[in-house]
Amino acid sequence: MAYEEGTGRWIPSEDIDWDLTEPEDLANLRTELTKSGLDWRYEGKYAFRTNDWGELSEAQRLGVLQAYDHWYDTDVNRNINLADEDWGLDIERNVSYNMDQAWSAQNFFHQMTGGNFKEITIGKDIRKTIVTKDRHGNVIDIKYGEKGEGKVGIAGDKHSYEWGHITNPYKYSEKVRGTFLGEARAADGEHISTTYQVRENPMDWKAYTNDELYRATMDELLEKDYMMFMGPGSDFDNARQVRAASEEVQSWVDEHYDKAREEGRDGASAEAEWQKDKALQIARAKIHNVRYPEGRNTRGYQHNQQVAIRKYQPWNKFDPETGTRTKLNPVTGEIRDTFKHKLVPQPTRMTIVGNKLDQNADEGIFYSPTMGLQQEITDSMLGEPPDIPKPNLSIRKVTPERPANVDAGWKLKGDVK
Repeated sequence: MAYEEGTGRWIPSEDIDWDLTEPEDLANLRTELTKSGLDWRYEGKYAFRTNDWGELSEAQRLGVLQAYDHWYDTDVNRNINLADEDWGLDIERNVSYNMDQAWSAQNFFHQMTGGNFKEITIGKDIRKTIVTKDRHGNVIDIKYGEKGEGKVGIAGDKHSYEWGHITNPYKYSEKVRGTFLGEARAADGEHISTTYQVRENPMDWKAYTNDELYRATMDELLEKDYMMFMGPGSDFDNARQVRAASEEVQSWVDEHYDKAREEGRDGASAEAEWQKDKALQIARAKIHNVRYPEGRNTRGYQHNQQVAIRKYQPWNKFDPETGTRTKLNPVTGEIRDTFKHKLVPQPTRMTIVGNKLDQNADEGIFYSPTMGLQQEITDSMLGEPPDIPKPNLSIRKVTPERPANVDAGWKLKGDVK
C-alpha cells in the first residue's frame, strides 16, 4: 500500500481490515492507514487536503476509503480512471459535495474523484466532438460542435489546434486544462486532430493558485524539477503539480512531528512548531513566489518570458539511483545519448594484519608494519610542550611636541586638533 509511482496518488493496493467490531479495531485501523502513508492526525482531516474532505466526520472518511478500496479491488475498468492523472480524492474540485443530501460514501467517492469524463477531439477540418463516458468507460452522450471549433490564437492572426498551443495560447482565457490523449497527423506532418480528456468535476486550479501554503512550495519544487512550473509566479495547472506540492507540505509537517517524537515531546508541541514554520514559509512565498501579473489578454509578460525560456530544456540529466546520464536535444527534448556510470560499491570493513603474506586487497585485508605497535608509537611521541611565557615589554611614554623649526602659528587645516 503506497503512493502510485508516476502520479503520486495514494492507492489501497493491499488489504485493509475494515472490521470495527472490537473496541481496539478503530485504533488499529488508524495505525494501518498511517503506515500506508495517509496523515491521520485530527481523525484523518489532512489525509487529503481538500475542503470537502476536511468537512467530513471520521466515520464518513473511513466509509469513503472503504468504497475506494472496494472499487480498487473489484472494478475491472479501474485503469481507465487511474490512467487519468486528474482522477483522485486528493484534488480540489470546482464543485462542492452537497452535504445536505442523504449521505452516500459511494457517491462522494465518485463525485470527488472527478465524476464522469469527456473526451474532446478538435481539428481544423473536423467538427468538434465531445464524448461523455461514465467511470466504467461506457459512452453516455455524444455531442458535435462546429467544423474547426476549438482553435486558439497563438500569434498575430494565426491559430492552432495543437496540444502545446491550446495549453499555452496567446489569450490566457482560451487556455485548456486536461489530460492529453493524442494527436493525429498526415504523412507530411500536417496536424489533423488533437484529443484530450477533462473530468466532469475538474480540478479547481484557481484555488491552488491563490492558496498561500501551496504557493510556498513552488520554489522548492522548481529546484527539484525545472519544468514543473513556468517560473515561481505561474499558476497551478495540473494534478501532477498539486500532488508534488501536497507531498512537499506533508514533508514539512512530518519533519516537526518526527523531531518531537525523537525528543520525547507531545503532538501539541509538534503542531505549534509546524504552525510557526508554516507562517514562515508563507511569508517567504509572498516575496519569492508572488503570482505573475496578468496582461490585458495574455498571462503577462513575465509568464511569456518563462514560456520562451522553457522552449530550451535541460540538455543533460543524471539519475543517481541508476547512474544513468542522458543527453537531450535542448529544443525537442529528444534523447541523443545515454551512458551508465559504474555504481560505487557499498563500503566494506577493512582488516589490518601484521604479516605481509596475509595481505589480500580484493578481500579488504591490508598489511601494516606498525600492526601491534600502537602503544610503542604513542610512548615514543614527544610530551606536551611547556607553555610559552608572556612577553615582558616596557613601552616608554612619548609626549609629542611641535618641532622647534615650525612656526608657532601653524596649524592643520580644518578643525583637527
